[in-house]
Parts: sequence; structure tokens; C-alpha cells
Amino acid sequence: MRLKQLTLRDFGPFRNYSISLDLPEAACLLLTGKNNEGKSHILFALRLLDAGLKVAGKKRHQVDLDGAV
Repeated sequence: MRLKQLTLRDFGPFRNYSISLDLPEAACLLLTGKNNEGKSHILFALRLLDAGLKVAGKKRHQVDLDGAV
């Protein structure tokens, strides 16, 4: 599964934040920033998405990032 965009609403320090993940195949995404700016919350959101997919038993390519399954 390839994520194209991650949108965080009222999650950690983010009220309404989107990050584009639509990168070329060979690209690498690097998260940088000062302390307490939300880098770990972005990774936590991705881990929650993965865990939720496993619990729901859905195939990863069937999930819309806006929350609809």
C-alpha cells in the first residue's frame, strides 16, 4: 500500500494538518523539526493506521485515508 497523503485533525499538536506522501518510487521521506513540533505524532498516526487495519481485518489497499473503509 502506498499512502498519498496523511491528514491529521485534532491529533497531538495538529489541529488541521496535511502532509503529502506522494513521492517517486525511489524517494525517502525525512521528518525534521525542533523538539515538540509533532514528528513523533506523525509516526504514531501511521502506526495507529496500520494497527487499525490489522484489527479490522481489511486489506490495506481498500482503505481511504479520510477514514472511510
